[in-house]
Amino acid sequence: MRKLAVITLFIHVIISFISINWGRKKEIRQDRKLYIALMLGGFIWSQLQTEYLILRINKKIDNKKSFNYREHH
Repeated sequence: MRKLAVITLFIHVIISFISINWGRKKEIRQDRKLYIALMLGGFIWSQLQTEYLILRINKKIDNKKSFNYREHH
């Protein structure tokens, strides 16, 4: 009887370790997906900001050129 209790306890411990490791792997996968999503989101956001700034700079340059052209002619 005592052997059966020890074996049952041992099996429970092994199953607990397996479930903990499986849970960790699942969390690591989710963390990795979240990290990749955040990196891509940050990259896309910075590209949008850069494009917007370039657009504003080009607009200002075009406005200055047309303003200077009107002054000199």
